[in-house]
Amino acid sequence: MCIGCGVCVLATRGSVTLASLPGGAFLPVLDDADDAALERASRVCPFSDDSLDESVLAETLFGGLPEDDFVGRHLTTYAGRVRDHASRLRSSSGGLTTWLVRELLREEQVDAVIHVRPASPPGAMFEYRISTTEMEIDSAKRSHYSAASLRDLVNDLGADGRRFAFIGVPCIVRAMRSVERLEPGIADVRFHVGLVCGHMKSPAYGLALAWQAGISPEKCVSVDFRVKVPGRESSDYDFAARGDRGTSVSVRSADLLGTNWGHAMFQPNACNYCDDVFAETADVVLGDAWLPEYRGDWMGTNVIVTRNAEIDAILRDGRDRGEIELESLDLVSVRESQAGNYRHRRTGLAVRLKDDERAGRPAPRKRVEASYSGVTFVRRQMVRLRREISEYSHVSFQRAVHARDVAVFVSAMKPLLRRYSRLESIDRKGIARWLASELRRLAHRAVGAVHVRG
Repeated sequence: MCIGCGVCVLATRGSVTLASLPGGAFLPVLDDADDAALERASRVCPFSDDSLDESVLAETLFGGLPEDDFVGRHLTTYAGRVRDHASRLRSSSGGLTTWLVRELLREEQVDAVIHVRPASPPGAMFEYRISTTEMEIDSAKRSHYSAASLRDLVNDLGADGRRFAFIGVPCIVRAMRSVERLEPGIADVRFHVGLVCGHMKSPAYGLALAWQAGISPEKCVSVDFRVKVPGRESSDYDFAARGDRGTSVSVRSADLLGTNWGHAMFQPNACNYCDDVFAETADVVLGDAWLPEYRGDWMGTNVIVTRNAEIDAILRDGRDRGEIELESLDLVSVRESQAGNYRHRRTGLAVRLKDDERAGRPAPRKRVEASYSGVTFVRRQMVRLRREISEYSHVSFQRAVHARDVAVFVSAMKPLLRRYSRLESIDRKGIARWLASELRRLAHRAVGAVHVRG
């Protein structure tokens, strides 16, 4: 259940290390760790029962704020975007994450930003780095759908008195909060910026998309998961990749196997046990405003939840100066912007936990109760198949790499995806309506066959 955050490495000063497995997953190496180090690692791991959960941490951090069962503690909620056209074009969504941390640096509230940036091969395609200039911060624009680790920063934090802003997905923000509580001198993190997360991807994800687009894994140098295209909906973007000899490709994401987030391909197993969507331990969290009123804007719009008055003041000042646009967003809309995410993190999690309980498999303690209550048979089958798709995507991709043929991966995954599509159709229409439509389709085919024979 390791997500690869590397916070255990920070907490134990390297006594616990992380090894990379084929496909980019991580495995903790515990051979050189004594009992004290193992205890420290367990107290900061976001998927350990020994670490404080999001609700407990949020109570200590934001206890005076109202609490929502889905969004967590909240001060203000917005939809927004930067007004600078060029900056917004280069961003994944509305551009406000980059704008905000640049403001923190410009106003000298922090000295540096800890965040994920593209890495230089050989090695991982993305990695956690420390940025101290606006140019370095800008280099991290776009979405980085790949596990990245803090393990290589163990000697770079807390040594020189720098004040940091930290950016991460919910589980890693929680882990960072935990290590700061355990060892306050590990790093002076003044602001924690969360990113709404549907689930993480292994590094093989980008390589699989690039391979389908025409660049094989051994030649892939970089990927861009979200290239905005004028005239399309904000969720309908291109995928781009660059090869080692300057070759580049760009393909509509929807045409590539694995880009449907509902399939959970290349998802680490740890994501099956996460119930935090809006980074409940972060001072502010930003994501995509997947709402009807914003989908038509191909440039993208952020949904924002603030929990820190200083962050909220920076956003409002930026709005008043005309640098950014903000509209108040009610909690219902905030929740609806991540409706599919909640189905995975709440309804799906309840089913997975119940399945684990019945099978005698270990699972971490979660805030969601293990239960099938209120979940239809079809929805339960979708949850289980999604888990199977996730697991098998890692296996089939490695087989394709061994065979040096991407078709091995594509042909292995298509039958599972067809099954999921049928279940999704039944779930959406209801069994009666689905059966009626199937009977009409079969009857139409039968009539067509008779005409052909005639």
